[in-house]
Amino acid sequence: MECENTRGLIFQVCRAIGFSLEDTAVTAARRLSGNSANKEGAPILVTFREEKLKQDFFDHKRKHGVLEASIVSEAFKGSTNRVSVRDEMTAFGRELLRYTKEVQLSLGFKYVWPGRNGKVLIRRQDGGKVEQIGTKQDLKLLTSTSSKHPLDASIGGVHSMDSSPLASPRTSPQIQQFNKRTRSK
Repeated sequence: MECENTRGLIFQVCRAIGFSLEDTAVTAARRLSGNSANKEGAPILVTFREEKLKQDFFDHKRKHGVLEASIVSEAFKGSTNRVSVRDEMTAFGRELLRYTKEVQLSLGFKYVWPGRNGKVLIRRQDGGKVEQIGTKQDLKLLTSTSSKHPLDASIGGVHSMDSSPLASPRTSPQIQQFNKRTRSK
């Protein structure tokens, strides 16, 4: 949408979640271009004048809960699409999220999603505690308490029975790749 008023759309989202913003609170708002032909579904990058305004915006959205696009504007009337709000992630955060999603099922995490300030959030089961992962070391520590098995164990949880000091547990290719990346950093 070439003539789309992304800044105005942000203010409509704010009104829908009950968050009042001054006109000067948003310094920039633009839709990110994606490879998709449908630019309407591409995320909008918003820059707030102050970090506190961004924090307040996220707090209001969290308290509001699910927000459907049809509530935001008449232009989306009848749409069942949800409006999602997330913090921008660094390359490291995106890589951590990608890796965590790769090993999600084998480690017994039911939910994995991007959190705030570069963190990855996990929940092992419905209604369970939300846990934060900020580094691959955090992931290793969390998996050592996983109900399924530690990160350095095999996917089946079976270790080599060889008692020689050279024996090592059999690990999945994903875990081996993670261990290589961790050692090289």
